[in-house]
Amino acid sequence: MSIDIHVTDDYRITSDAHNYIVLERYTADPTKAPDWPKRAAKGADPTPKERWREVKYCATIPQAARQILDLSVRQSDATSLAEVVAKMEAVRDDIDRSLSPTDTGKITPS
Repeated sequence: MSIDIHVTDDYRITSDAHNYIVLERYTADPTKAPDWPKRAAKGADPTPKERWREVKYCATIPQAARQILDLSVRQSDATSLAEVVAKMEAVRDDIDRSLSPTDTGKITPS
């Protein structure tokens, strides 16, 4: 059995026997595939689909949470330090909410 923790809308943490795995949500558009004309001729569905991809393997849950924080900030559209700090606080709140149902601790960046 493995864990499956939805941390934010775009990130979740799963596990295998050796690691905690950070997954990132993305949208796969089948019409962008090289073989789309052939698949379309056979009646394939052109609807984009939500998928999850592995982006980082971590040894501990706190490492995985810090990776989500870091990835979220790096991929944000912040244009000032104040916006970066606001994004970090929002993601930290999501992480704390998903990993700590009793609010017993905060995840801090290393």
